[in-house]
Parts: sequence; C-alpha cells; structure tokens
Amino acid sequence: MENELVAAEQHSGPFGAKGLGESGTFGVSPAIANAIHDAVGVRIMELPITAEAVLRAGNIVFVALRAIAPGEEITLDYGEEYFELYIKPLGCRCAACAGKIPRRRAD
Repeated sequence: MENELVAAEQHSGPFGAKGLGESGTFGVSPAIANAIHDAVGVRIMELPITAEAVLRAGNIVFVALRAIAPGEEITLDYGEEYFELYIKPLGCRCAACAGKIPRRRAD
C-alpha cells in the first residue's frame, strides 16, 4: 500500500480540512449492537448504547441456579474490583450494605 498526499480543499470543513480517521470507526457501534443482540436478544437501533437503553428495549432474562423465595433480594456479584470502582463511590442500596456504605449522588 502506498499513501499519497492529494491537495483538495473541503469547503464544508473547518479551514478547508477533511477528516481522516473517522471511517475506521463506522463499524464499531453496529458490532457492539450485534454483540448485545447475540447475548441478550435485544436489538438496539439508536446511539448511545447504554445499559438503560438495553433494559428499556426489552426483557432480559436471568436464570437462577436455585429457587428464589418471594421477596428475596437478588444480587449480582461483579467482583471486588467492580464494586470498589463503580458501586462503592456512589453508595449501595442493597440490604446487606444498608447503613454501611452511604449513598452519594452521581455527578
């Protein structure tokens, strides 16, 4: 492959500039959306793709390894590192942490 510089002014760009790196990112969002569809069966058609968007788009099913009693709290163990980085700084609302970790408002 050989690259050549071609002088061509782009009237719609700032100072006549053209973008160079954006075309390499066009396939990333569809690939992520397809991975979400393959994993949970929910098709996301709008950006940004967030956890909230996935939850709003359809039902996500969790399969329990044991019977869950009515009213029993269900939790997911994401591991210590995730807890320290994401949950602890904002506070936790689960019964096990109630009163131990104060809830803080997200900025």
